[in-house]
Amino acid sequence: MAGISVTAAAARPTWALNILNAFVPPRSSAADDIDTGEDWDERDDDPVRCYRGVCSAFAARHHQAFKCEFIAALEPPGGTLTARAIEAWIAQRRVKGLA
Repeated sequence: MAGISVTAAAARPTWALNILNAFVPPRSSAADDIDTGEDWDERDDDPVRCYRGVCSAFAARHHQAFKCEFIAALEPPGGTLTARAIEAWIAQRRVKGLA
């Protein structure tokens, strides 16, 4: 994924949720539930029911902050969010234990 073009009207939480969900998608099958010894209480890719389907726990938890820090900060009429910037933001959240 090279980047995402976003218009000013995209400052809605659903766009932030969709973008984060594309970068941290939910697990999609029971095969993903094989016990690897991880703490199953909190995984970024845990599926969470949303209004129109399923998203990852990470996307559900962080879409508002992402909207405020990335999307709402874009000057009208919009701009491009690079995959590198989005991945760095996600990594920063994970390192800080905010995930």
